Amino acid sequence: DASNVHTQAIQRWVREVIIGYNFCPYAQPTASNGHIRVVTSSAEAPEEILPDLGAEAARLPSGSLKDLAEGEPATTLVVCPHVKAWQSFETFQEFYQGQLMNGYFFAEKDIYMVSFHPHYGKGRTIETGDVIEVGDQQAIVRDSAAGFSESGNPVAMVQLSDGQETYIELPQPVDETEELVSK
Repeated sequence: DASNVHTQAIQRWVREVIIGYNFCPYAQPTASNGHIRVVTSSAEAPEEILPDLGAEAARLPSGSLKDLAEGEPATTLVVCPHVKAWQSFETFQEFYQGQLMNGYFFAEKDIYMVSFHPHYGKGRTIETGDVIEVGDQQAIVRDSAAGFSESGNPVAMVQLSDGQETYIELPQPVDETEELVSK
């Protein structure tokens, strides 16, 4: 699956965006130890993805991540490029919120799913008061225009769910997945 063009595009996205912009402080050490698995599903309809998600959830550890051997997955990204209905972010989001219970579908296994979609935020900006994901926490955007980073990207001040306030760099708009695939 590592040679799959969709898998490669998402691996590049993790490196360049998630790790590159430090959206998740756990991504870099997890990736450097080979603990991020990326697979491409052949599902063509939303309900067909459930067995793939179940199989990937079963591969994830149930105990301490400290005991993982190099290359064993601690995180899995399931890419679904063939589900035509999910070309619409709204349709994808309805499935995630309903069928996948806002990411808590595998809560009894202590697994939380985070959704990513190439059209998320397309045409909209992050505004003060929005609730966003920052790493493994939710955050409330307290100031969506807190300035600019040294690289020129906008910076927002957020309050994490644990109460801590911090600043995050907001990326410039990211290329579509199709453009990543063609690189």
